Amino acid sequence: MAYEEEFLKSNLSCAEQYYLQLLKIEEGDPKLMVDVTKFYLRQNNYEKAESYLRDAYSFDMENKQIALSYACLLCQLNRS
Repeated sequence: MAYEEEFLKSNLSCAEQYYLQLLKIEEGDPKLMVDVTKFYLRQNNYEKAESYLRDAYSFDMENKQIALSYACLLCQLNRS
């Protein structure tokens, strides 16, 4: 539903609420945290994006894609 709100209806606040509600239900799901990170990156909200990507990495430190994404984001933010 978050996808529909964001892309089809351009209702970003509602999309964000759907993502946050889903995170409460699926607490600790790194894939969902990456999806939320992508949402915040599309909104140019880098602080929240970094927070969720850092959390995703902390839940799945063996996931090389998450680690690489986190490293790239830190480099983009000049925080390497």
